[in-house]
Amino acid sequence: MTAYDTQTILHNNGRTEYGLFQINNKLWCKDKHIRQSRNICNISCEKFLDDDLTDDMMCAKKILDSEGIDYWLAHKPLCSEKLEQWLCEEL
Repeated sequence: MTAYDTQTILHNNGRTEYGLFQINNKLWCKDKHIRQSRNICNISCEKFLDDDLTDDMMCAKKILDSEGIDYWLAHKPLCSEKLEQWLCEEL
């Protein structure tokens, strides 16, 4: 069984990405490290670090609707381009 770490934080090119969906603080959520976040999901980035994925999924859906699946570049080589299939290889 694969374990997923909802408390993952990744520092990437001046941005911080939070949680299971790696949602960044420059556009999608607000944190204390960056003052000028657009905070499109209208949520604190720290909310993406708990085990309740409800708010994470709502923001990820907003990103998907706005940017498409290619927003998550790391997933592109692993996942089918047909979103309805969601066929991903195990790492």
